Amino acid sequence: MSEISKKIATVVELGFSPLLKSAGFRKNGCHFHKSENNVIQVVTIQSNRWNTAESGRFRVNFGIHFSEVAKTLRGTDRMPKIPKEHYCILRALFSVPDLWWTVDRNSDVNAVAERLGVYWRDVIWPWLENNKSLAAAATTLEGQGHLAGPWAAAAARLVLGERDEATRLVKVCVANVESSGDFSARPTRRSPRSTCEKSASGPLSTN
Repeated sequence: MSEISKKIATVVELGFSPLLKSAGFRKNGCHFHKSENNVIQVVTIQSNRWNTAESGRFRVNFGIHFSEVAKTLRGTDRMPKIPKEHYCILRALFSVPDLWWTVDRNSDVNAVAERLGVYWRDVIWPWLENNKSLAAAATTLEGQGHLAGPWAAAAARLVLGERDEATRLVKVCVANVESSGDFSARPTRRSPRSTCEKSASGPLSTN
């Protein structure tokens, strides 16, 4: 593990892990999850693939998973035993601004950890709690700006027994596909990344 990777890990351990533990989350590597009433809240620390020995960035991905919605949507639930954010039915990355955290050799890990803790309390935890009911998640899914959102929202409404609303959302999906001209669009997931995922850089950053 590089020095920058160690610094990022220290930031997470100081400013993040204790807060998630106190909220009932379990930790597996860079993945945290909490299961309650058939709902899984998932948080993942994702490092930038272009991190160097001098500087690195990471972001926090978070989402909520509903197994019954996954089964309704795809016929099966592909969420692994150790839950990972990119399998979640509802993903915050389509609702919350993309924020990257920068750490370099001169970074004060305690200061970055403190800001990360504030981000948890002000953004992540409220979003997770506000969307943990299936009805609330369905509303958020419908408002997300990507083609798969309304499909998942329709599946959620079916699980809730709201067939008329589900039918309306399917019609919205068809209209969205027709207007986009992308007739290959359907509710699929990106291929899973490796543990402690790495990705290209995002548009926002903080250090």
